[in-house]
Amino acid sequence: MINRTKLYALCIAPILSFTGCGDDDDDGKGIVEETQDTVANLIEAYELAGTWTSACAGFNAFSDLLDASAKEIIVFGGNNQNLNYSIYSDAQCEEEVAKLRYMGNYALEEDAQERDQYVEIDTTIKNVFLTPRTQPFVDTLNTASWCGISNWQVDQEQEITANLGQGTCQLPVRLQQTTFGLIQVDGDKLYRSSPLSPAPTSEDGRPTSVNRDVVYQRT
Repeated sequence: MINRTKLYALCIAPILSFTGCGDDDDDGKGIVEETQDTVANLIEAYELAGTWTSACAGFNAFSDLLDASAKEIIVFGGNNQNLNYSIYSDAQCEEEVAKLRYMGNYALEEDAQERDQYVEIDTTIKNVFLTPRTQPFVDTLNTASWCGISNWQVDQEQEITANLGQGTCQLPVRLQQTTFGLIQVDGDKLYRSSPLSPAPTSEDGRPTSVNRDVVYQRT
């Protein structure tokens, strides 16, 4: 068992390179580099590394535009957690029309109560991006000027952070707020304590178990 400590990764989406900014143990590594190493070790210890994909489920964020379904995709690797949604226009998740990408910060910590190998995860979403994948969906977005944007293009990512929460520009995410949850790995399955919304925004509200009705499969 690793010593209990909170470990901060510096970005959810892109892989970043950092230079040292101080060294307390004369190993030639800065504080940021040492933190990155420890986060990577925790990911490895709990077998989090890899891509985890949820089953196809309804997704009502675009209910004013289309009847959508989605798969949530979580990628843990090194010091990063990628959090994305693949959005589909059919209930079987076969016709992909868009991708959502979230950026922000997250922290991992061994569960304070040592509840069956749970890992505490604290997530702060700061930026949200949408990439339409088909021309019909581009036309729909442009006609609606969705999120205040009327120049959508196929496979061209646009940031929608500034307009989220205005009119029909709504997504199931808490921006600029840290949410507190749990994750657990059981072989090739990953479980989370709650979806992105609603999620507790205080340490005291952290769930005490994971939701086993929603399964993320290692892919």
